[in-house]
Amino acid sequence: MKRKSFYLFAAIATTFCLSSCSNDESSEKMESPAELKIVATMAPSLEVSTRASYNLQGTALNNPTNVGVYVWYETYKDKKTSAPVYNGFENVKIASYTGSGPYTLAPSKVLAFPTDNHDVDVYLYAPYKASPTQTNMCMEHTVALDQSLTAGYEDSDFLYGKATASYSTTKTASVNMYHAMSKIIFKVVNSGVDPSLMTDITLKNVLTTTTINMPVAITSPLTCGSGSTTYNVDVASNKNNIKVWGTSGTGAVSASDAVTNGVAVIVPPQTTGADAELSVSVNDESTTLSATAAFSSITLGPGKVYTYNLNLKGTGVIVSLVSITDWDDSDSPTGTAADLDFDTWS
Repeated sequence: MKRKSFYLFAAIATTFCLSSCSNDESSEKMESPAELKIVATMAPSLEVSTRASYNLQGTALNNPTNVGVYVWYETYKDKKTSAPVYNGFENVKIASYTGSGPYTLAPSKVLAFPTDNHDVDVYLYAPYKASPTQTNMCMEHTVALDQSLTAGYEDSDFLYGKATASYSTTKTASVNMYHAMSKIIFKVVNSGVDPSLMTDITLKNVLTTTTINMPVAITSPLTCGSGSTTYNVDVASNKNNIKVWGTSGTGAVSASDAVTNGVAVIVPPQTTGADAELSVSVNDESTTLSATAAFSSITLGPGKVYTYNLNLKGTGVIVSLVSITDWDDSDSPTGTAADLDFDTWS
């Protein structure tokens, strides 16, 4: 009897151990993958200010919730279908944030690492698009045709960045965001015509759509696929006019501020064509007069800011290059924009 009891006890103990060990292993495997955290900063840039003072969204995000997020298994640019499968996260919008730069971003859903705890690549971009045109992290972007107000200007200023989040260390992606577009600032100089008479500044016949290679550094070409030029997917028929400045609406720049600080326009990096020009209109005793000047063969680099003076004359306007500042590394435009004469008013 004693021997039988011993065998029975050993069998029960073994059964209990197997059950307990199995549950422990199951519980460990069922633990949720670690959560990914995201911190965003802006690349070194000009001082941030308001639309009225020409430099909205210079060093800080004007709206950190207007950011989209992509997360892929490291080195992948889409879902990982081989084991271990990782579907990643595609175009998740930021719901809230803390901080004023760097920003700690809170996505609209929890972002998790793969089940094998592998590192992930995190891509950020702004402004957020509900249905972006994106292939292999090549994002198409079109600037607004009316940038005379804050909304159009913000929608045109494409920001992007990429960072790898390490599971074994901070589990955080620290993404530095860059300006992908080119910015041109026009400052009005009073040389005979009252700037308050100005009614319109329009940049004509420029490329307005580009495709941005989001994984690369700002100094690299931004093109993806078979762009027709170094930076753009536009062709001649896609050229448009962009309204740079007007007299009314939310976020409009006053004529006096156009003199003090200037007005800005965002365009894709490009070399302007032979038909590109700048148009300025004034209202002289209830009569609208316009003048245009060639803005051709001007090479504008990504992340660069080019400042020009508009000298208002009694018979026309002279455009002169004043300085090149930067959102990233400094650069110099090539072409004939350094000294352009407008036609006489008509």
